[in-house]
Amino acid sequence: MKGKKRKNETILGVNIRAMLSTNLRKFRKDANLSQILLAEKASLAPNFVNDIENGRKWVSPESLGKLANALKVEPHQFFIGEQQWGTQGKEYLALFISDVEKISKDYKDRYLQESAGKKAKK
Repeated sequence: MKGKKRKNETILGVNIRAMLSTNLRKFRKDANLSQILLAEKASLAPNFVNDIENGRKWVSPESLGKLANALKVEPHQFFIGEQQWGTQGKEYLALFISDVEKISKDYKDRYLQESAGKKAKK
């Protein structure tokens, strides 16, 4: 079976092992981490991280969670294809995070300040 793709690696023609490898490498580079530093942060062996990035190994849910935590991403993000990220995925994500931060600040300023003021008056 050498040289052939195994059927269980594809979903609707998408090689999920390749998708995981690509996204892991992308997130690691975005975080400006070497494979060794990522492995250290995730409490995994450096060779294991290298094998995942090169499509030689698969991950358990526990290892996937460790990698996601170390990279500060959600585990499902490893399985989002390039078409879904698009070329502006990072920009959209940055805008989304910026909006959430603004909404959070507005909420704190409006509601938490008011409740603190009411308590102080009592």
